[in-house]
Amino acid sequence: MSIKSRIKGHSMDLEVLARLYPPSSDPTVSADAESYYLTSSSLPDGMSTSDSRAMYARAATLLRRANAGAWLLLNSGFRRVELTGGFWDPAEPEWAVVMATTPEERSYIPAPQRLPPTAPRWARLAEQHRDVDEVLALLNEPAWRNLYKVWEIVRDNVSPNEPSKKVRAETLKAQGFTDAGDLEALRDNSCNPAAAADEARHARWGGPPPTVILSLAEGQRITRELVTGWLNSFP
Repeated sequence: MSIKSRIKGHSMDLEVLARLYPPSSDPTVSADAESYYLTSSSLPDGMSTSDSRAMYARAATLLRRANAGAWLLLNSGFRRVELTGGFWDPAEPEWAVVMATTPEERSYIPAPQRLPPTAPRWARLAEQHRDVDEVLALLNEPAWRNLYKVWEIVRDNVSPNEPSKKVRAETLKAQGFTDAGDLEALRDNSCNPAAAADEARHARWGGPPPTVILSLAEGQRITRELVTGWLNSFP
């Protein structure tokens, strides 16, 4: 049996992850008498033979992917959960590390009753495709600067052999992952400090502000549509 990596966060977000990553999936998010935890076949079977730093790094990677899948599927205010640093070995039932958490007041926003079984698939894709792994990692902090990086990675993934950035951008719009005008607005807003302020890709911008000014929430919505369409295009 693999080691359990203890996770912390708001109960609403932990419950969502447990529904998205049930025992039949890998990774899995579940709860026991102590807390919620993440486990996977890629985590070691015991503490005695494992490198603690490598184990923590692997658990962190798995959790980043799980968080990103939830963020993509639920536009209702999901907030990422975190590792506590606690690991439980079934053969030696003691947490290796325990860190205190501070409760947070949150208004309850119910998740859909039926969640599509796509999040575990996306986590598996991240094992096979570096671009997917990078995008899911960036979505753990969906600020403007990272939204641009996501757009850039997806653009280049769609046209890996095309030397022209302009042609790559046009090819991305033609994929139909999301509205072409929205994609242009996402790119322009994420680059321009007139729209994205300190989070913009550029500190200085010689041209005018974007024609359409987006809020960060609107930029995140477009990114969610873009990435979801892109991930679902993989065979």
